[in-house]
Amino acid sequence: RRCALAGQTRFALGPKAGTPRLTVSGFLAWLNGPMLRMWEPYCFFRANGGHYAQEVEAFLEGTAPTRVEHDGRAHPMQQVAAATGRPASDDGDMCCVAPRVTSRTTWFLEDGCITDRLDVLTAVQANGEALEYAAEEFRSDRSIVLAAVAQNGHALRFAADALRADQEVVLAAVMQDSTALQYAAERLKVDPKVLLATLPSNKMGPPPPRRQGEGVAAGGPLSPSKASLASRSWRDIHGATSPALPAATAAHTAEVASRLVDRQQSVRQAACQALGRIGGEVAGAHAAELAERLVDEDPAVREAACQALHHLGAPVAAPFAGAIASRLKDEHPNVRLAACKALGRFGGASAPYADALATCLADQCPQVRTAAQRTLERVGHGAVDVLVVCLEARDIGARQAACQSLGRLGIEVIGHSAAASLAVCLDDERWQVRAAACEALGQLGERGAEPHACRITMLLGDEDGDVRRAALEALLQLGGALGHCAGYVAAHLNDARWPVRAAACKALGRMGGAAEAYTSALAQLARHDVDVQEAACDALHRLGVEA
Repeated sequence: RRCALAGQTRFALGPKAGTPRLTVSGFLAWLNGPMLRMWEPYCFFRANGGHYAQEVEAFLEGTAPTRVEHDGRAHPMQQVAAATGRPASDDGDMCCVAPRVTSRTTWFLEDGCITDRLDVLTAVQANGEALEYAAEEFRSDRSIVLAAVAQNGHALRFAADALRADQEVVLAAVMQDSTALQYAAERLKVDPKVLLATLPSNKMGPPPPRRQGEGVAAGGPLSPSKASLASRSWRDIHGATSPALPAATAAHTAEVASRLVDRQQSVRQAACQALGRIGGEVAGAHAAELAERLVDEDPAVREAACQALHHLGAPVAAPFAGAIASRLKDEHPNVRLAACKALGRFGGASAPYADALATCLADQCPQVRTAAQRTLERVGHGAVDVLVVCLEARDIGARQAACQSLGRLGIEVIGHSAAASLAVCLDDERWQVRAAACEALGQLGERGAEPHACRITMLLGDEDGDVRRAALEALLQLGGALGHCAGYVAAHLNDARWPVRAAACKALGRMGGAAEAYTSALAQLARHDVDVQEAACDALHRLGVEA
């Protein structure tokens, strides 16, 4: 402490503290490890950091461990020594230890990797994610991995592949933290017993018991069999062994579905997620019960219900498309996003809800706008009329998205009438919409772009560089049919923006003989313009001229 004060006599910390082997990293590891673990939470403002400062002072001055005991516990450095089996000096320092502190573990590591099995086991019991720094042989050790995931379920991601495919290990991980399921092997992500273990009831115990026949929701009373299921312990259900997987799936799926009306929000949400992961005909039998959760009072449950119906797919969940579409106006963006994605899974069957999807093109959430746009494209021909109407929407994003979607659908789907409506947007007051209209007409190919070639050519003089580039790329689709415009295109070889110059090179390369007069300008760019060198060389190659 005196070293930190200006004007004080300087001296080495080690000799004063009686800890010659103490390093800065060792001291920080002690503070972040044993010191941190031995103190219960306390009010910092009320205690004013007093006992913590006294403990640090005692450590620095090398006092005996008995002077800093709390509730009969030994000095932290003695605790570490006892835990790891390493000797400790009389002053509490650990001998021959070169600690290394990381953001993921609070233990003593050597060269970034724990090598002693006992130390590894001790480390993962204190912090499961210390498994990340263990040698490969310990990541394959079943006992060590089980200890790690029991302390922190997310330690599963550091286990060997074989253990991430081990049901017992994965069960231990998801029982500690249900989100650890993402690190399990694919086949275990749909394993009924594992899915049941992800339900919060496994950790919090069963819900309050109900009398036989007492209802759990407005839907009416439970049958005696379901009432019996509702009163069973989830640990009993999880621990029950099942003969064959198909039979176990049906039994466990019914058990999961019974929790869709649980009193706890987290249980209802987890039940929806579990049914979505199970999928297939077994989970599809409970699609109607999932659809009822679309109007749940909790937005997280509504979102989970949408996602579960999305995973079940069109044959099973399509009859509930209307209920899903009603969530497009939900007050929570995550629910709207999940509803858009679920309707996209049904393809053309979602055409009756194209108008509702179109309103999401102007949503405040960009993810919802993108999802609605993709869904309308999957609807296909049934969404063309709605997209054409959106070309005149007040929202800029909606107009831009409508242009992009019509271009992706293609001229065979939208027809020339919609292409003509698309060409009107070439005169839009916003450059984003003009650029999107150019790109869309280019995507429609020669059949879609040629009738509007003159209007596209006029945009070569647009004040915005992105619009000029989009117009040139649209003219690419016309190739030799637009040879009379070669002069207008060549004028942009000297454009201030290199993407425009590159697009001009590409367009000239497609115009054949009409562009021969501009080969010298292309050769000049190929030699001196690094940004468009490749495009210029390619254009010269197409025109039969060596660069």
